Amino acid sequence: DRFYPSSKLCTSCGSIKKDLKLSDRIYKCSCGLNINRDYNASINLSRYKLAI
Repeated sequence: DRFYPSSKLCTSCGSIKKDLKLSDRIYKCSCGLNINRDYNASINLSRYKLAI
């Protein structure tokens, strides 16, 4: 799915951060998760691959 929100999806709570800019290198979620944006996306893509 080319529209899967891998960078905008929180790996901890599953919420989607709609206002994430490309210049934001750290993903900060309201649940308290602070993680590198690319690492967050890689975790989400791994989970997505296992789910399909």
